[in-house]
Amino acid sequence: MPTSTTHRNLVKPDPTEAGKTVTYNGNFDKLEKGYTVKGIANEAQAAFDAVRWEESTGRWRKALDTDVTPHRRGIAQIAAAALATQYGQVTGVVTNAGWSWTVGNLIYVSAVTAGALTATAPTASSVPIGIAISATEVWLLPDEHLERMRKGLTYNYTDRTLTLRSTTEAAALRVAKYRADATLVPIESYKSRGTTEDAHAAVISGDELINVRALGSDGTAFQFGMILKALATETWSGTVRGTRVILQRSKQGTLTLEDVLEISGLGNVILGVQAALATTATDGFTYIPSCAGTPTGTPTAVTGKIPLVYDSTNNILYAFSNGAWRVH
Repeated sequence: MPTSTTHRNLVKPDPTEAGKTVTYNGNFDKLEKGYTVKGIANEAQAAFDAVRWEESTGRWRKALDTDVTPHRRGIAQIAAAALATQYGQVTGVVTNAGWSWTVGNLIYVSAVTAGALTATAPTASSVPIGIAISATEVWLLPDEHLERMRKGLTYNYTDRTLTLRSTTEAAALRVAKYRADATLVPIESYKSRGTTEDAHAAVISGDELINVRALGSDGTAFQFGMILKALATETWSGTVRGTRVILQRSKQGTLTLEDVLEISGLGNVILGVQAALATTATDGFTYIPSCAGTPTGTPTAVTGKIPLVYDSTNNILYAFSNGAWRVH
């Protein structure tokens, strides 16, 4: 039979939640720390069952991954009958000689069997309860994961994505800096063909460096409406790092994503879809400013650039060059 981790407990009121006591404990078999919360077992529970704290009743219930409301989760310290005292360990390392985990595995609460643990994520969005640091030890995740869930911030441990959810107000990702200097506030994307952070391997032509996407629901699933991406145009080295930037959007009345802007690796700015327009086309044009009559103002100078304007009264295209508007 598995035996619970040996703890010496100090029970005192929890200063953060009225009506709850916290049991501070030290493991005298190993150098490990944690604390447990004293409560009542809602049903018969075995030692090492996954349990969740129910704030309204002060009870420990067997946990399921499918529990709708995020709760503080822990591991039952003892076998307890229904309505008997139970201690749920919520931080630190739990040791159970009956476990046989693979070191490094994320440990989840089962979605099928209440109280059971599994090394297989029940769903892509399941939040692990801990990580195996040996075959018989699980290091419990801190409470900050629960707080993130309550605030709508979840991390997908399978495909490594962070999601901010909201059903009552705008969901926003904001980067703020308050400092009296000119230093930047970066949002950065890193790409390497190496398999670890320090194992650098150069990107090659066609590798995406960043991909920013806007999706909307079509009533059935989320679909792409816009993509902004940067791609390498050559194999990078200490002397070259060619990059092109592409903006795509879904054309109105279709399901087709089209390039509407490209800045090539050689510096060319390409507007619109890269295909010739039909002579009967009604859309797809590049628009330039117009004025009713001969332009007389002096445009603000931009190094290496020439402003254009079309005289819609006299049907003349003007370019400002060498200090004057010139007909073309």
